[in-house]
Amino acid sequence: MNSSEHFKLPLKMEELLHVTEINSYVVEEVATIREIQCNIGSANSDLRKRGAEQILNLFNLYYSVLCKHNELDIMVKQDVWTTLLSVNFVEIFENAENKALMDLVTPRKNRKGIKKKSSNLSWSWKKEREDALTVIMQLLQTDIGRLWDPPIVEEEYVNLISNCCYAILERQESAKVASTKDIIFHIIGLLIKKYNHSLGASVKVVQLIQHFEHLAAVMADAVAFYVNEYHANTVASDVIREITRISPQELCRDSSGTRGYATFLAELSEKIPSVINSGISLLISHLDGESYVMRNAVLSVIGTIVISLVRKGDLDEATKKSRDHFLDRLEAHIHDVNAFVRSKVIQISTHIISEKAVPIARQPGLVELILDRLHDKSSNVRRNAVKFLACYMARNPYGADGISKIIPYYCLKDAIGFVKQVQNAIPIISGFLGSKTPSDVMEAIEFFVTAKSFGFDATQDGIKKMLPLVWSREQTVKEAVIDAYKKLYLENPRGQNKKKDYNAIVHGLLSLIKCSTIGELISLEELMCEFMRKGLILKEIVRLLWSYFIMAGDKVSHEDSHYALVILGMIAGEEKKFLFSNISTLVEIGLGPRGENNLVLAKDTCYILQKLYRKKKEMNTARLPDDHIIFEKISSILCTGISDLKSNYWIPFSEEAVKLIYNLALSPESVCNTIMRCIALHSISHQNQEQNEISLKLLSRFITLIGSVALCQLVHLDVTVSKQLKERRQAADKARENDATITENKKKIHSGGDEDDLGLGGCMGAAADDAEMELIRQLCDSNVVTGNGMLAICTNFIVSVCGNSKKFNEPGLQNAAAIALAKCMLVSSKFCEHHLQLLFTIVEKSQFPSVRANLAVALHDLTVRFPNLIEPWTGHLYSQLKDSSLDVKRNSIKVLTHLILNDMIKVKGQISEMAVCLEDSSKEISNLAKLFFSELSKKGNAVYNILPDIISRLSDAEVGVPEACFRSILKTDSRQWRNLAYCLSLLNLNDRAFRKLYENFSCFQHSLVDDDVDASFNTVLNKMKRFAKPETKVLVEEFQDRLNEFRNKGVETSTTTQRAVSVKKTPRKSVGKAKIKKKKPINISFEDDSDVELFDVDLDEVSVNVDSDIENLDPGTPSRCKRSTTHKRRSRSILSAKKKSTINCRA
Repeated sequence: MNSSEHFKLPLKMEELLHVTEINSYVVEEVATIREIQCNIGSANSDLRKRGAEQILNLFNLYYSVLCKHNELDIMVKQDVWTTLLSVNFVEIFENAENKALMDLVTPRKNRKGIKKKSSNLSWSWKKEREDALTVIMQLLQTDIGRLWDPPIVEEEYVNLISNCCYAILERQESAKVASTKDIIFHIIGLLIKKYNHSLGASVKVVQLIQHFEHLAAVMADAVAFYVNEYHANTVASDVIREITRISPQELCRDSSGTRGYATFLAELSEKIPSVINSGISLLISHLDGESYVMRNAVLSVIGTIVISLVRKGDLDEATKKSRDHFLDRLEAHIHDVNAFVRSKVIQISTHIISEKAVPIARQPGLVELILDRLHDKSSNVRRNAVKFLACYMARNPYGADGISKIIPYYCLKDAIGFVKQVQNAIPIISGFLGSKTPSDVMEAIEFFVTAKSFGFDATQDGIKKMLPLVWSREQTVKEAVIDAYKKLYLENPRGQNKKKDYNAIVHGLLSLIKCSTIGELISLEELMCEFMRKGLILKEIVRLLWSYFIMAGDKVSHEDSHYALVILGMIAGEEKKFLFSNISTLVEIGLGPRGENNLVLAKDTCYILQKLYRKKKEMNTARLPDDHIIFEKISSILCTGISDLKSNYWIPFSEEAVKLIYNLALSPESVCNTIMRCIALHSISHQNQEQNEISLKLLSRFITLIGSVALCQLVHLDVTVSKQLKERRQAADKARENDATITENKKKIHSGGDEDDLGLGGCMGAAADDAEMELIRQLCDSNVVTGNGMLAICTNFIVSVCGNSKKFNEPGLQNAAAIALAKCMLVSSKFCEHHLQLLFTIVEKSQFPSVRANLAVALHDLTVRFPNLIEPWTGHLYSQLKDSSLDVKRNSIKVLTHLILNDMIKVKGQISEMAVCLEDSSKEISNLAKLFFSELSKKGNAVYNILPDIISRLSDAEVGVPEACFRSILKTDSRQWRNLAYCLSLLNLNDRAFRKLYENFSCFQHSLVDDDVDASFNTVLNKMKRFAKPETKVLVEEFQDRLNEFRNKGVETSTTTQRAVSVKKTPRKSVGKAKIKKKKPINISFEDDSDVELFDVDLDEVSVNVDSDIENLDPGTPSRCKRSTTHKRRSRSILSAKKKSTINCRA
């Protein structure tokens, strides 16, 4: 380089190859790769020896290295770097590092499929980069302006260094290195302070935020650094001004950039709130913009400024006015149109409340506004509103529970208002526990835990409502409930005296049991089992519960002793070891004198003892002899307690006692026969001597016991005996396979005889299973409620009571007899078929709604067990929907819903009775009917198959459905049809989309009767005719034929319906209706004639009607339902001859 030439810093490297000014330096020739490799070593050596002035002679060579760095070996570039630091080399190595990182993520392969080895640097670039940046920073701290004449650093040089720093930050990996960021911040800060880079830095910050979302937080740190370390407030002001100038349309269009601006502003306001406060007047304009992201950012800035103002303390009037103005802005957006903004405002308000930045005078108004958001349609808003309320309770200025502390009189009104606000919110938040949104449920649970800890007694109802959530399928919700109850009842905040802590825990558990409903107790049992699985209930607590049960302490009441037993029973559901060692204690107390005087205690004792034999895998538990003390105690309580008519708990105790006998006794039927004989004799001894009558209430108890024994005997045969037979057979098969000798003396089963006598010998596999099932069926049909056994004799007595409703005209007795009759019918198919007519007569004609309601439920069980027997009587199941009693209708619609949806009965024309329930005066019945049809609509075309029958029956004048109800029941949302069809007509469907439309024709075929819908689909059809491929045109023609077919069919159906409605009030004879045959009263009493007039159905007629309904069934109807359509029976009269009672007046 000649002394007459001057070097001008170019904007681009290529400018040095061309003459730009007179006497300016120009690179005459770029060296080749070979020349560089031959001369670079000596050049580096000369530069080290002779100093920086030698660069004037070697510039062309080093310039060539920069130009051809992509072609040079990495070692050459490293040698040049160690000799000569260059900003260009920084960018070169930074790009090489980035490329190497990308190759690690997505390694390239050569043509042969072998991964190409990446050319890694032989030294750590991260360390070298920081060393280079440190050198640049040190260079900028010197007076480098002297290199220029006049001594002012050129803007190109400043931009060269700043752009190098910005390029490093653009890489996300480099921006995460704290030391690198710190050096770069210092470099940019020096450029701003000494080299007039303020405006350039402001513009570059905005550009980086817009294009690199990861740099939003980094740039906030950088601007805050410039302000705090280099007093560059103008940079922050310029950046805010630049963001303010961005148009709302651009903010909506560039979502990534807008998110970056929002993050930047929120982060910057946290770091330098005072500087942001000076420019907030510019940012507030974005609160009226369309971008909700920017509105959220500005509101976050406002919240941060409010907190920063309060932290200063001793606010002057101007500052207070500004704070109130900002709070007004926040409150105005609590009702923002966007749910995200509403949610953000509540989050900001929660933060402000937690920092105590809201004046007490403004708090009630703010709380009221946010409580109103508990009704918001957005779950996110509701969740944050609950969080706000929990935070407000924790930091309210009135004390722990609102009014517990001594507060000034002028604050008393606000304190009472605060308590009322919380109490008003509790019922609303309780409703969140039933939400389908898990986040709503989780926040409600957390709220109640917080509210309970602050002494709000009104939360107890909400805490009880949390219990059913222990069954939730959402694991997060279930775990949240368990954790909540753990905090409330198993954790004691005192933690000083373990004994006192354990007592407090037990008292808490006892309080949880008190006043709980049956459903809550079931959920509590599951909760206790979860506690045991997680090891949350310690052995010390179990021991303390036992001491409460035996009333070891003087202060333990009988009530607490009983509740302790209930908790022990719940724990036993998961851990039974302590039961085996305490059986004698349970029997002595629970079935001893205390149990005799407290049948509820005795009942719960029986329930707990059953858990010794509860799970199937534990069914091999050794059974107890028939004369065991447990059965003696039970027998004594049952026999002596039946005459205590003042006690209302004999029947519940008897049910649990019978279950316990069948679970533990060696011969349970023998024990129960003894008890029934004892009760019969005891009842005779307590009969009215003057009138020679037994109390009707006593009879109802005895009949209930009979029903319980019959049902338990069924379960015993179907489960226990069946399992014993199977195990015995499997053992014999195994022995036979091993060529072992089969033991001749086999154990006798309860009915007597061995397997060969029962017809099971020699059977193996599936044949043996069928033989065992047939044996159990025969035992149930012939040896339980029929025959000459004790239970059969008692069953005849039940039939007598049911058939003489005038003589035994007492609601409790009729209820017990009807339920017991249904239980006995569950046992035997023969007995069931023999007494179905009587049962349905009671269902139709009983004067007691409770009897009809209970039998509605019983008919469900009978239908499941004997579907073919109940099928001819299906119409009478539907007839209960017309009952005047709400309880009967409720039970009936629930039973029919379960049976139909589970394919237990066929959907026939009678389902129109369910349709009528849609317009029932009771909202509960109407909602149940809507739920039924909603679920039925999910089962293919089930609703459309039955629609003609529903229309036909509802339009029948004899049915008596008002025209207004008829129209309401069959209403359809035609507007939705038209809108969807119109949207389809606007689309340009390709062949694949049209094929999908064709495949789903059944989804919209019913709506083609609407003219607008038909026109929209014809528009779709016309488009496809013009643009469809040849292979699709056949499908288009078929689609047109189907459109015309269903359009015409829909018009004909609509016309028929209108005609049916117009002649609805015209009397006419019904065709094909099953005839009701009235018969003379049949004597079913032992001594007197029956006063019940039985009715019957003509089974032949029913069979014909069933066959006619098959056409309307979906092809997917199970064959079991179809099988009964051809099953015809001759009508039978039951109990055609009088029977003399085997239980006379003495029984």
